[in-house]
Amino acid sequence: MALHFTLQHLDSTASYARILFVDFSSAFNTIIPSLLQDKLSLLNAAAVLQGTSVISPGFHIGSVMALAGMIAKKSAVGLLQAHPCAYALTFGLVATKITCKLVVAHMTRTEMFLLDSAFMGPGLLFLDQYFNSVLCELLVLCLALVLSCYDLARYCVGAWLQVAAHLHGSVMVVAPPKPASRHRDTARQQQQQPPLYKQQPQQSPPPPYKHSSQQ
Repeated sequence: MALHFTLQHLDSTASYARILFVDFSSAFNTIIPSLLQDKLSLLNAAAVLQGTSVISPGFHIGSVMALAGMIAKKSAVGLLQAHPCAYALTFGLVATKITCKLVVAHMTRTEMFLLDSAFMGPGLLFLDQYFNSVLCELLVLCLALVLSCYDLARYCVGAWLQVAAHLHGSVMVVAPPKPASRHRDTARQQQQQPPLYKQQPQQSPPPPYKHSSQQ
């Protein structure tokens, strides 16, 4: 709205406008770049990133973008225009899982396969359009959304459990303490707690008074 009024004002002769642009992209960024650079230099990050490629992830990300554009263009009922939230959420979940797997593969220096279960949802939409919409496109979109959400949740939980097992910890699991250890911990806490009051040392009674007899 403000831009529209500004452009209308600039259409008149001998007029000008002062515009202030404020960038809040790093307003909530708590990472200090200089400190991060020093830590990466201490960890020898250049040796870790050596031999990697920034072009190899293009196939996976490009496949998601190509499927999203092609399905939106070939849709007979206009899925993107009729249900933009469900459509964007479906392909957003697919792109999220692909991005997470790319990050893990880059950090662990492991191979990432071309075929992934994240493409099941977009694959159903593609096959439904290939066979001239045998099923309702909205129904297939809802099914693809559920499959993408389940696949991402399954991958995240599996990654968390693997990291927890490697670090000998527990994630999303609160195990009750054993009875013996519970009594032992209670006794230890009671020993560590300071007393509420200090006991005064007991004073010994004074010796009895002796009368000296004069001879």
